[in-house]
Amino acid sequence: MQKKKVFTLAVAGYTSAVNKLDRISDFYIAEDSFGKAFYDEQFLSTLGTKRSETKDGYFSLISDEKYYIGGIKQMISHYVGVRNNLAGTFASQKNPMQNDVIDAIKTGAQVKLAEILFDRIVGDFTIEESVTCKESYSKKYRKLAKKMNDDIESVGLKGEFSVLSDDLYYYDLFFDSDYEIEQNVRKYYFGK
Repeated sequence: MQKKKVFTLAVAGYTSAVNKLDRISDFYIAEDSFGKAFYDEQFLSTLGTKRSETKDGYFSLISDEKYYIGGIKQMISHYVGVRNNLAGTFASQKNPMQNDVIDAIKTGAQVKLAEILFDRIVGDFTIEESVTCKESYSKKYRKLAKKMNDDIESVGLKGEFSVLSDDLYYYDLFFDSDYEIEQNVRKYYFGK
């Protein structure tokens, strides 16, 4: 039986190109967290980003340049969620659609994690020295996706889980025939 493809959509509302993101739970840097490698100082430096010291259970991400730092944090969060689900640690979900994703994972679905950028118009906004919102984020996202895929391969999950190496716009995802989108995902985002 062929596995179904499931997209866990990490939606980037990247209108907030900033150089600091506060209040990230130290859960993500715990020894047994699947997120620890992505918040590692050495890896973050490849993104031009640093992690602050943990205080009161939280840390911050800081960069000298503006970009959609929230998208990096969001992708790591989704990655950790999928890895936890693949490991059988199913957290209760507030969003009923996530229960559909968990059910699909339980039945052996192939999970493809994708960064879906909200709007081409916003992506074209210049934020620093002729660099657009999309350019500033996409370069960093590709590095994150590569590290995630390397991690997936190193733990033997390549056939079950992958991260798309390039970020997409909704247009690319829903109107490009290269992507098979489950009806419940399409309904969630478009109401039909």
